[in-house]
Amino acid sequence: MSMIRSYRRLHHYCQVKLTVELPAGLHRDLMLYGELRIGEHGPVPPQKLVVPRLERFLASDRGFAKARRSVRAGHRAGASPRLP
Repeated sequence: MSMIRSYRRLHHYCQVKLTVELPAGLHRDLMLYGELRIGEHGPVPPQKLVVPRLERFLASDRGFAKARRSVRAGHRAGASPRLP
């Protein structure tokens, strides 16, 4: 098995830490959103909001879903993956 294939398989199962810089206004909006979305244990911290929001964003992008399906089909067929 090639090293690249092993790396891709590993990434499929592991979490990846990502550090980003947010504009102050976006951070304030995330803080407010978390305060308004009070859960069982109080306000939701902004860092806990990012992953569900990104997942929902990607799930709603039809162009991305179509491209991802074609990339996955290419992997199964042995072709080189390319996003449009």
